Amino acid sequence: MSIGIPGIKSILSNLNIPALNIMQTASLEATAQNDSVIILSATGSGKTLAFLLPVLKYFSDTGGQGF
Repeated sequence: MSIGIPGIKSILSNLNIPALNIMQTASLEATAQNDSVIILSATGSGKTLAFLLPVLKYFSDTGGQGF
């Protein structure tokens, strides 16, 4: 799946995140379809990134114009 956020793959690589996990990918896919998402997972599993990726995608798509 393409993330659709310019430069994000190199940023994630620099943070030692070689690929998105299933939870992060599902979060992007669900929000792309305007679905709600509830994520329950252990500490350190990537929930924060799963939350932030759709937000970053939105700002990337709107040119940073906000809500």
